[in-house]
Amino acid sequence: MIYEIVERNFIPSHPSAVGEACPIDQASPQPVLAPGPATPLPTPDMRPTVRAWSDLPVSYGLAYIVQNLRRAVIGLETTNSVEIGLTRGGMFSSRRDRSLLVYGEDFNKMSWTEPRWHDAACSLLRLQQRVQANGKTLFLVMVVPDKLTSYAPYLDDASFHHLSRLSVLDEYPALHLVRIDRQDFDPADHVDLYLPDDTHWSTIGHALAAKLIEQRLRGLGALPAEIETQ
Repeated sequence: MIYEIVERNFIPSHPSAVGEACPIDQASPQPVLAPGPATPLPTPDMRPTVRAWSDLPVSYGLAYIVQNLRRAVIGLETTNSVEIGLTRGGMFSSRRDRSLLVYGEDFNKMSWTEPRWHDAACSLLRLQQRVQANGKTLFLVMVVPDKLTSYAPYLDDASFHHLSRLSVLDEYPALHLVRIDRQDFDPADHVDLYLPDDTHWSTIGHALAAKLIEQRLRGLGALPAEIETQ
Protein backbone atom coordinates (compact mmCIF):
# COMPACT_ATOMS: atom_id res chain seq x y z
CA MET A 1 0.00 0.00 0.00
CA ILE A 2 1.41 3.38 -1.00
CA TYR A 3 0.15 6.34 1.02
CA GLU A 4 0.84 9.62 -0.78
CA ILE A 5 0.27 13.12 0.54
CA VAL A 6 1.56 16.48 -0.65
CA GLU A 7 3.78 18.42 1.74
CA ARG A 8 1.44 21.40 2.09
CA ASN A 9 -1.18 19.08 3.64
CA PHE A 10 1.22 17.00 5.73
CA ILE A 11 0.88 18.72 9.12
CA PRO A 12 -2.86 19.62 8.87
CA SER A 13 -3.72 16.02 7.91
CA HIS A 14 -1.64 14.51 10.72
CA PRO A 15 -2.39 16.60 13.82
CA SER A 16 -0.77 16.02 17.17
CA ALA A 17 -2.09 13.09 19.17
CA VAL A 18 -2.09 14.58 22.67
CA GLY A 19 -0.62 12.21 25.24
CA GLU A 20 -0.09 9.41 22.74
CA ALA A 21 3.44 8.05 22.62
CA CYS A 22 5.21 7.55 19.32
CA PRO A 23 5.10 3.87 18.27
CA ILE A 24 8.22 1.80 18.78
CA ASP A 25 9.86 -0.18 15.99
CA GLN A 26 7.95 -3.30 15.03
CA ALA A 27 8.69 -6.10 12.62
CA SER A 28 7.35 -5.53 9.12
CA PRO A 29 5.73 -8.13 6.91
CA GLN A 30 8.02 -9.62 4.28
CA PRO A 31 5.93 -9.93 1.12
CA VAL A 32 7.72 -10.61 -2.15
CA LEU A 33 6.11 -9.09 -5.21
CA ALA A 34 6.07 -11.07 -8.42
CA PRO A 35 5.59 -8.66 -11.33
CA GLY A 36 3.86 -10.15 -14.36
CA PRO A 37 5.07 -9.99 -17.95
CA ALA A 38 5.73 -6.57 -19.41
CA THR A 39 2.78 -4.95 -21.09
CA PRO A 40 3.05 -3.74 -24.70
CA LEU A 41 4.47 -0.27 -25.16
CA PRO A 42 1.76 2.40 -25.38
CA THR A 43 0.80 3.70 -28.80
CA PRO A 44 1.36 7.47 -29.14
CA ASP A 45 -1.87 9.41 -29.50
CA MET A 46 -1.21 12.68 -31.26
CA ARG A 47 -3.69 15.28 -30.09
CA PRO A 48 -4.55 18.39 -32.09
CA THR A 49 -2.87 21.56 -30.90
CA VAL A 50 -5.39 23.98 -32.42
CA ARG A 51 -8.96 24.33 -31.22
CA ALA A 52 -11.88 24.58 -33.60
CA TRP A 53 -13.53 28.01 -33.65
CA SER A 54 -16.60 26.43 -32.01
CA ASP A 55 -14.56 24.99 -29.13
CA LEU A 56 -13.32 28.16 -27.48
CA PRO A 57 -12.66 27.96 -23.70
CA VAL A 58 -14.98 30.87 -22.93
CA SER A 59 -15.10 30.28 -19.17
CA TYR A 60 -11.29 30.30 -18.90
CA GLY A 61 -11.11 33.45 -21.00
CA LEU A 62 -13.66 35.26 -18.81
CA ALA A 63 -11.87 34.19 -15.63
CA TYR A 64 -8.57 35.47 -17.07
CA ILE A 65 -10.11 38.86 -17.90
CA VAL A 66 -11.81 39.19 -14.50
CA GLN A 67 -8.65 38.35 -12.56
CA ASN A 68 -6.56 40.82 -14.55
CA LEU A 69 -9.16 43.56 -14.04
CA ARG A 70 -9.04 42.93 -10.29
CA ARG A 71 -5.25 43.18 -10.30
CA ALA A 72 -5.42 46.45 -12.24
CA VAL A 73 -7.98 47.98 -9.86
CA ILE A 74 -6.71 46.66 -6.52
CA GLY A 75 -3.03 46.44 -7.38
CA LEU A 76 -2.71 43.08 -5.63
CA GLU A 77 -2.82 39.40 -6.58
CA THR A 78 -6.37 38.15 -6.05
CA THR A 79 -5.87 34.45 -6.79
CA ASN A 80 -4.30 31.83 -4.55
CA SER A 81 -1.10 31.84 -6.59
CA VAL A 82 2.21 33.47 -5.75
CA GLU A 83 4.88 34.25 -8.33
CA ILE A 84 8.51 33.93 -7.23
CA GLY A 85 11.58 34.72 -9.27
CA LEU A 86 14.17 32.07 -10.10
CA THR A 87 17.93 32.54 -10.14
CA ARG A 88 18.25 30.63 -13.40
CA GLY A 89 16.22 29.65 -16.42
CA GLY A 90 15.95 26.45 -18.40
CA MET A 91 14.02 24.42 -15.84
CA PHE A 92 10.70 24.91 -17.63
CA SER A 93 9.72 24.71 -21.28
CA SER A 94 7.51 27.79 -20.99
CA ARG A 95 8.67 31.14 -22.33
CA ARG A 96 8.67 32.67 -18.84
CA ASP A 97 11.11 30.23 -17.30
CA ARG A 98 12.71 32.64 -14.81
CA SER A 99 9.75 32.66 -12.43
CA LEU A 100 7.65 30.12 -10.58
CA LEU A 101 3.99 29.97 -9.58
CA VAL A 102 3.20 28.24 -6.28
CA TYR A 103 0.09 27.85 -4.15
CA GLY A 104 -0.34 30.25 -1.26
CA GLU A 105 -0.73 27.23 1.03
CA ASP A 106 2.87 26.27 0.27
CA PHE A 107 3.90 29.02 2.69
CA ASN A 108 1.90 27.56 5.58
CA LYS A 109 4.94 25.51 6.55
CA MET A 110 6.54 28.75 7.78
CA SER A 111 4.38 28.47 10.92
CA TRP A 112 4.90 24.74 11.50
CA THR A 113 7.13 24.16 14.50
CA GLU A 114 9.54 21.23 14.62
CA PRO A 115 7.47 19.39 17.30
CA ARG A 116 4.54 19.37 14.89
CA TRP A 117 6.71 17.71 12.24
CA HIS A 118 7.65 15.05 14.79
CA ASP A 119 4.02 14.55 15.80
CA ALA A 120 3.06 14.10 12.15
CA ALA A 121 5.83 11.51 11.71
CA CYS A 122 4.50 9.59 14.71
CA SER A 123 1.03 9.75 13.19
CA LEU A 124 2.41 8.10 10.05
CA LEU A 125 4.04 5.38 12.13
CA ARG A 126 0.73 4.63 13.82
CA LEU A 127 -0.93 4.43 10.41
CA GLN A 128 1.83 2.12 9.17
CA GLN A 129 1.34 -0.21 12.13
CA ARG A 130 -2.41 -0.40 11.58
CA VAL A 131 -1.98 -1.19 7.88
CA GLN A 132 0.69 -3.83 8.51
CA ALA A 133 -1.17 -5.42 11.43
CA ASN A 134 -2.49 -8.17 9.15
CA GLY A 135 1.06 -9.44 8.73
CA LYS A 136 1.04 -9.39 4.94
CA THR A 137 0.49 -5.82 3.73
CA LEU A 138 3.57 -3.65 3.26
CA PHE A 139 3.10 0.09 3.80
CA LEU A 140 5.02 2.83 1.97
CA VAL A 141 4.56 6.55 2.53
CA MET A 142 5.39 9.35 0.10
CA VAL A 143 5.34 12.94 1.38
CA VAL A 144 5.56 14.74 -1.95
CA PRO A 145 7.45 18.06 -1.76
CA ASP A 146 5.50 20.99 -3.14
CA LYS A 147 7.03 23.33 -5.72
CA LEU A 148 8.19 25.78 -3.07
CA THR A 149 10.36 23.02 -1.59
CA SER A 150 11.50 21.35 -4.81
CA TYR A 151 12.69 24.62 -6.38
CA ALA A 152 13.88 26.20 -3.10
CA PRO A 153 17.62 26.27 -3.99
CA TYR A 154 16.82 28.27 -7.13
CA LEU A 155 14.50 30.93 -5.67
CA ASP A 156 15.57 34.57 -5.85
CA ASP A 157 14.41 35.12 -2.27
CA ALA A 158 16.88 33.26 -0.07
CA SER A 159 14.50 33.46 2.91
CA PHE A 160 12.44 30.70 1.26
CA HIS A 161 15.36 28.31 0.79
CA HIS A 162 14.95 26.37 4.05
CA LEU A 163 11.26 26.38 4.91
CA SER A 164 10.82 22.64 4.55
CA ARG A 165 11.70 20.26 7.37
CA LEU A 166 11.07 16.98 5.62
CA SER A 167 14.50 15.90 6.86
CA VAL A 168 12.86 15.36 10.28
CA LEU A 169 11.39 12.15 8.85
CA ASP A 170 14.91 10.70 8.62
CA GLU A 171 14.83 10.42 12.41
CA TYR A 172 12.25 7.62 12.11
CA PRO A 173 14.05 4.71 10.42
CA ALA A 174 11.11 2.36 11.07
CA LEU A 175 8.94 4.46 8.77
CA HIS A 176 8.85 3.05 5.24
CA LEU A 177 9.46 6.38 3.60
CA VAL A 178 10.07 7.07 -0.08
CA ARG A 179 12.08 10.30 -0.06
CA ILE A 180 11.36 12.45 -3.09
CA ASP A 181 13.32 15.53 -2.05
CA ARG A 182 16.76 14.11 -2.62
CA GLN A 183 19.46 15.00 -5.12
CA ASP A 184 18.14 12.57 -7.75
CA PHE A 185 14.88 14.54 -7.89
CA ASP A 186 16.58 17.83 -8.76
CA PRO A 187 14.52 20.10 -11.07
CA ALA A 188 17.74 21.52 -12.50
CA ASP A 189 18.48 18.10 -14.00
CA HIS A 190 15.13 17.73 -15.79
CA VAL A 191 13.17 20.28 -17.80
CA ASP A 192 9.55 20.33 -16.57
CA LEU A 193 10.06 18.04 -13.59
CA TYR A 194 6.87 19.73 -12.45
CA LEU A 195 4.48 21.12 -15.05
CA PRO A 196 5.20 24.75 -16.00
CA ASP A 197 1.65 25.95 -15.33
CA ASP A 198 0.54 23.41 -12.75
CA THR A 199 1.48 22.07 -9.33
CA HIS A 200 1.71 18.44 -10.46
CA TRP A 201 4.58 16.35 -11.75
CA SER A 202 5.17 15.96 -15.44
CA THR A 203 5.61 12.56 -17.08
CA ILE A 204 9.30 12.82 -16.18
CA GLY A 205 8.44 13.49 -12.54
CA HIS A 206 6.11 10.50 -12.37
CA ALA A 207 8.74 8.23 -13.94
CA LEU A 208 11.40 9.34 -11.44
CA ALA A 209 9.01 8.85 -8.51
CA ALA A 210 8.18 5.35 -9.76
CA LYS A 211 11.90 4.56 -9.92
CA LEU A 212 12.36 5.73 -6.32
CA ILE A 213 9.47 3.49 -5.24
CA GLU A 214 11.10 0.56 -7.03
CA GLN A 215 14.39 1.25 -5.24
CA ARG A 216 12.63 1.40 -1.86
CA LEU A 217 10.85 -1.89 -2.50
CA ARG A 218 14.16 -3.50 -3.39
CA GLY A 219 15.66 -2.14 -0.18
CA LEU A 220 12.83 -3.69 1.84
CA GLY A 221 13.27 -7.03 0.07
CA ALA A 222 9.79 -6.88 -1.47
CA LEU A 223 11.04 -6.84 -5.06
CA PRO A 224 13.38 -9.62 -6.19
CA ALA A 225 16.74 -8.24 -7.28
CA GLU A 226 16.75 -10.33 -10.44
CA ILE A 227 13.59 -8.68 -11.78
CA GLU A 228 14.28 -5.62 -13.89
CA THR A 229 11.41 -3.19 -14.41
CA GLN A 230 11.13 -0.53 -17.07
